[in-house]
Amino acid sequence: HEVEQAVAEGRDFVDHEGQRLPATQETLAALDSLLNTPKKLPKDPTTTFALLIEGNYEEVGCGTSLTTRASLSSAAVPTCLRTALKDHQIHGLRWLQDAWHQGMPGLLLADDMGLGKTLQALTFLAWLRENTRLDPGPNEGGILIVAPTALLRNWKAEAEKHLEEPGLGEVLEIHGSSLRRVRHPSGQGLNVDLLRQADCLLTTYETLQGYQTDFGSIRFRCLVLDEAQKVKSPDTQVTSAIKAVNADFKIAMTGTPVENRRADLWCVSDTVYPGLLGSLKEFSQAYEKDESHEAAAKLHGLITKADGNDRTPQPFMLRRMKQDILDGLPPKNSFTLLEDMPSLQAQRYRGILDSSRGTAPGGKLMAIQALRTVSLHPWLADGDHQAAMEFDTEHFIASSARIKSLVKILQSIQAAGEKALLFVNSRSMQQWLRVFVADIYGLTDVALINGNTPGAQRQAAVDRFQNLPPGFGLMLLSPRAAGVGLTITAANHVIHLERWWNPAVEDQCTDRVYRIGQDKPVTIWLPQAVHPAEGIRQHSFDLRIHDLLENKRRLSRDLLAPVENSDKDTAQLFHEIVDSAA
Repeated sequence: HEVEQAVAEGRDFVDHEGQRLPATQETLAALDSLLNTPKKLPKDPTTTFALLIEGNYEEVGCGTSLTTRASLSSAAVPTCLRTALKDHQIHGLRWLQDAWHQGMPGLLLADDMGLGKTLQALTFLAWLRENTRLDPGPNEGGILIVAPTALLRNWKAEAEKHLEEPGLGEVLEIHGSSLRRVRHPSGQGLNVDLLRQADCLLTTYETLQGYQTDFGSIRFRCLVLDEAQKVKSPDTQVTSAIKAVNADFKIAMTGTPVENRRADLWCVSDTVYPGLLGSLKEFSQAYEKDESHEAAAKLHGLITKADGNDRTPQPFMLRRMKQDILDGLPPKNSFTLLEDMPSLQAQRYRGILDSSRGTAPGGKLMAIQALRTVSLHPWLADGDHQAAMEFDTEHFIASSARIKSLVKILQSIQAAGEKALLFVNSRSMQQWLRVFVADIYGLTDVALINGNTPGAQRQAAVDRFQNLPPGFGLMLLSPRAAGVGLTITAANHVIHLERWWNPAVEDQCTDRVYRIGQDKPVTIWLPQAVHPAEGIRQHSFDLRIHDLLENKRRLSRDLLAPVENSDKDTAQLFHEIVDSAA
């Protein structure tokens, strides 16, 4: 819908039926809740063809047990691997191999961003291809990799980088314009014979959903789901299509196994190992309604430890964090810079605060969003379009506490002759910042990656930045558009000028820099605007959202807690920011 498109384009607001709505993920979440999404499968089977599945919602109607598989070569790594694996990646490969040998139907690889989930999966797939041959049955296929559109190019690049020929064999991309090559001669659907004969198919979630009957007629050797949180909602069409895929072995990959609720984990798990965590009803009763630490710890142990029986001889989920695994990574330090709001910003903030008191529950999210916006820059709030149109760099800096801190941050990075990534979602702010850095620092060709940047241009911009000569440099990025699929280790500073409610998104942005290949100490900068009035200062939006994000990070790491914004978070923030301020 309109808000979703505006978020993708990085716009600040969208006008809908006479109302101005903030173009944010929080607004999307609220609208989705009101509209009762996710959308369910059409009830009229004549309108579309969809494969029927057993959902395991009320009870387990479809379960999977261990299956006998042939004993393969004991070679630890495939002969075509050209990259030396790190210790944790060797452990991940052996975990995959052992689970395959022991007959498990699927696994969840949930390593932290930057630990090489793709490399581990590619190595396993190459090993599997070298050591197994297709059965002679007419419906047998090879490997199926499903990924978001933005990551298809990354999979091909990683395979070429890490694997010698033949690697994964013939890789057939099934997406966009390449669909023409695999359409059935009749014009209806895809040519299943071509799909079955390919060694490896690479497609998107949406393409598989659209052609699910064609994919569903093939039994694949292995199914890989990248960014598997795409199947976190039980009743969506894409989840049903993915669950209907017939594969001997399934690997789900995600760095965020829980986003909105713990049932996200159930849905991903039930997709690759049906019945492992019981029915959705049983799971929700045991691990969602019971919010105790004991219940969370029980769930964590259930999926991360082998139980010694005939269901999980290997742990179902493997999750390692960079700080626990990578001794070779340089240190990472995070700094918050507090700055009092200038008079205009403080005045606007106070006005929004006062008008928000007594807001009905349905309007609390909008009130918080307004405070979030003005905390970035008062020009973004309604009523100051003239100042924005008559852009003046000094006025731009002097009007915002965060921009004043940004000047200090960039000056220190420039003095060190180093490079930085600057993340901000507001499309208006992105354009103002390009003018600002040109005026103040002489950077006239700063790359910007946002929702309007095509995939090829994204990678080209990254390549140029990666190959810049030593010295000061800066790239502007929007969190959602550039938070995955990019490696930008030429920078060793990350500035989060605008905070997200979801700490996983923010951490994914940081991981563009802090990952394998980084050889410099990494610094994370968090500029924060605080209201100067004594009764408001400690309740300022920036301070409260920072505490919320840190708490979510800790709970997500230790207890698999949700990281997306919830109604409970909104109510808590409103109380801490609005109700508690004097």
